[in-house]
Amino acid sequence: MSHREHDVKDSLDLLLDTMCNAFGGIVLIAILVALLSNEVRRNDETHRIKELGTEMLQRRIAQVESDLAAARQYQDNLNGQLQGSSVSNATALLEQREILHGEFLTSTNNITKTQAAQGAAQEASAQSADDRARALRGQVAALSRQLTSEQNTLAATRQNVDRLQQRMTSLQTEERKNKTRNVVQLRLPKEQVQSKRTFPVIIRYDQVYFVYDTTRSRQRNTYGLEFEEISDGDIKVLPIRGRGIDLRSAVNLLHTVSNQEFYFVCWTYGDSFRTFNQFKQLITRAGFDYGWKPMHPEGFLILTDRQVTSPPPL
Repeated sequence: MSHREHDVKDSLDLLLDTMCNAFGGIVLIAILVALLSNEVRRNDETHRIKELGTEMLQRRIAQVESDLAAARQYQDNLNGQLQGSSVSNATALLEQREILHGEFLTSTNNITKTQAAQGAAQEASAQSADDRARALRGQVAALSRQLTSEQNTLAATRQNVDRLQQRMTSLQTEERKNKTRNVVQLRLPKEQVQSKRTFPVIIRYDQVYFVYDTTRSRQRNTYGLEFEEISDGDIKVLPIRGRGIDLRSAVNLLHTVSNQEFYFVCWTYGDSFRTFNQFKQLITRAGFDYGWKPMHPEGFLILTDRQVTSPPPL
């Protein structure tokens, strides 16, 4: 007789396994649904933000294009009116046309700027805040360096201005001194009948040339001067460089001339005014009167028998 063992435990284990598997499947499905819904929501938000930005830019472009179309239409209407209007109205319409053309260019520029702003906005959105901060810090540093350089340049310029002002003041002071040094004070001519004869003296090459030799009874000074007959008995007198006398020798010769009979006439060239000033002090201290006349470089003294007027004594 066959015998079968009755095992109830196996049936309960199978039921528990089935229930656990079913619950686990339900939990897994719920997790997957939650993950999928979260990803879809994130994509929807990103897409919605992009659509909002794009829609705003498209609205601005559409508005500008609408304004541009209206301007073009208005321009076409004006052109039509211009063709059927009189010459007097044509000028006003042409002016309006120029204005509309300017508005058209402005609208075109606005479209270009809007498109550039759209591109810049997209590029700016791609950049991170750290990159923009670093760029701004770099710009601030560059501007600070530029400011420092400009301040240094300004300080150097001020120093140069101060130096130039000081130099200008120094030059003005020196110029005043030179003017004072070059001023020659002369006495007024004496208002009296002149009874004295003239004794001519040539002052050139910083030397003194006595026309007559006082040591030889007033003969011509042929050593220091050239005497050349020119016409009608007139004689041209030219000093020879290096053959004049200095002031010390001139003092000794002054004693051989009578201050009661003669007064000196100094024919002075432009290169020897300093020597003339020193010589006139010597003859003044010696009791002589003197007169003088400036000579240009090409000029010369002429001895003549004709009646001429010599420079009067001062």
